[in-house]
Amino acid sequence: MIEIPYWVRVVALLSFAAVLILRDRLRDPGNNVRTWEYGCLFLVGSMGAIYGAINDAITVSISPDYFIIGRGLEPGPELGLQAILLGSKAGFSAGVTVCAIGQFILLRIPAPRRCRAILRYSWIPLSLAGTLAVLAPFMFGHNDPFGFTPSLAGFISSAKTTSFLKVWWAHMGAYFGLILGSWMAICLSRRGERTEDPAHCHPPHTRLPWPA
Repeated sequence: MIEIPYWVRVVALLSFAAVLILRDRLRDPGNNVRTWEYGCLFLVGSMGAIYGAINDAITVSISPDYFIIGRGLEPGPELGLQAILLGSKAGFSAGVTVCAIGQFILLRIPAPRRCRAILRYSWIPLSLAGTLAVLAPFMFGHNDPFGFTPSLAGFISSAKTTSFLKVWWAHMGAYFGLILGSWMAICLSRRGERTEDPAHCHPPHTRLPWPA
């Protein structure tokens, strides 16, 4: 299978967005819907990339073995940088995915208000991801629901296995916090829209953040 470099996929997505925005502007100079949608998409993705980079910069210092054995990174002096890059990629993808889902759910809200709401409440999934990433290892760090310990016994010591599990739980906590926080943010956005406009009736000019 041909592996497409991550930066190529990001550039392709940027180019795709630029083409759609330009097409809409040429057809209707006043149409800025896709500009809002894709601008929000990449901004939230960038927030996720920053979070992911920070998260993996910390966790790789706790358990390098998690990234070497669990994530397939190469051991050596560049491991920290590799982990940061891996975290930024995962964070960007998670941010873009969550933002796209949020835009789809909130599609009835006009693009400017929809995107402002998503950005206004973006602190909730970010803070919950960070909070649960810290709490999960302390609460569940010694639990091994997927039975990693026997598989790791021949590679690393028991002390390093404990660190491995803590980092695994930190990542699970971050993902759970992201999902829970995104759900809360979407609910708050919908409630805020109903409060702002009780009729909640808008012309159907909003569009998906991808081609219909």
